[in-house]
Amino acid sequence: MGGDLNAPQRDAAFRSFSPRLQDTFGEAGRGWGNTIINDFPFLRIDQVWASRSLRVLKVVVEKTRHSDHRVLICDLGFL
Repeated sequence: MGGDLNAPQRDAAFRSFSPRLQDTFGEAGRGWGNTIINDFPFLRIDQVWASRSLRVLKVVVEKTRHSDHRVLICDLGFL
């Protein structure tokens, strides 16, 4: 599951996710993971949560030209 979740990492809203899902940036994030706002990112509200049956290979955030959010790129693999 992923997208603009409108809540920063470690927000209480995500507690119910953690038994079955993993925060991919927390598992394999590289660099600065904040996504909002694009020019000066101070929060990580764009997130991907994956099943624990998937392996998180790499997660990065990159600046974009056409959004106020940075793009989150998440590579997953099968266990």
